[in-house]
Amino acid sequence: DRWHSLLAHAKRRAMSKLKLLQVSSLLSRVTGRAPAAEEVLVIDGPLTPTEAQREQWEREQHQMEWAIGISWLFSLGIWLALGSLAARYWLDSGRDANYSAPFEASAEDPGFTDFRAGICEWFQRPDISCWVWFCPAVRWAENMWTMGLFRSFWFAFLLFAMVNFIGGSTQEDDTSLGWLEHMMLMGIVGAGFRQELREKFQMGARGGATYVKDCLLYSCCMCCTVVQEARMIEDAVRKGHPAVAHKAGETGKAPEQQQAPSA
Repeated sequence: DRWHSLLAHAKRRAMSKLKLLQVSSLLSRVTGRAPAAEEVLVIDGPLTPTEAQREQWEREQHQMEWAIGISWLFSLGIWLALGSLAARYWLDSGRDANYSAPFEASAEDPGFTDFRAGICEWFQRPDISCWVWFCPAVRWAENMWTMGLFRSFWFAFLLFAMVNFIGGSTQEDDTSLGWLEHMMLMGIVGAGFRQELREKFQMGARGGATYVKDCLLYSCCMCCTVVQEARMIEDAVRKGHPAVAHKAGETGKAPEQQQAPSA
């Protein structure tokens, strides 16, 4: 808190001086004359900082950077610890329950040539939706690992968690469009693996314009998109679809029985 206040004070002081100078210059250009004596903006202290002031500001900035870095690492550690507990619970008790129900195909079943649920039909499966809203890395990692896109559930979990955390951290930087950076990062990563799902299921629509669509879905509605993928993959597991790499009852490690195909 102390370093935050020191840096904020230094920034406010510098910005106030800069804004006063800009206003004075703008008035001179608009009116075509120098400001009158009563219009002169008085700035306390010298416009050019002294050597001692520059050194003080540099020390404060250096100390602030260290404080922010330590705070960032501490927050990351807590966030990963809580997420790992949720992931461990999911693997131990939550995963098999989602695949226990039998596969039910209707007469108008579209098959697996496209996503079987709409992007806005998340409310039909509150169990999946709650997991995605509170810990999206768990359900995304489950989706990717079940389809064989990662050999380890935990690697997929860490990847998505770090993308989410790093992207969210950029939003705290008020000097950049942090929210846009977060959306772009999530969109690029999510769309790339969603395209892999399309390839796995041999969907008719894949590549080309669908990449742009997937990127927008992950950028603007990540939770709904992960729910849609989870519902499709659950149905594939229940039906025994050949694209599924890990069936119900397996853990987050590659099965020992998998062997390289013989020549």
